[in-house]
Amino acid sequence: MKVNSQIGPFSLVPEWVIQRDLSPTALKLYVVLARFADWSTGEAFPARETLAERMGCSPKTVDRAVKELEEAE
Repeated sequence: MKVNSQIGPFSLVPEWVIQRDLSPTALKLYVVLARFADWSTGEAFPARETLAERMGCSPKTVDRAVKELEEAE
């Protein structure tokens, strides 16, 4: 498999995220949230609807993935 970084924006995923037993949805949420995060503070405040749109899921699915990420910290 060839990985081409010239295709546009990308997100880095920290090892602690990869090493957790996360669902694919929670992992995708982490990646999407990372694109919104402030580099200085690490905080991100996108709307649930925005996250759902970017992830191709419902806001309720986003809520479940948020809970999973919070429990994985």
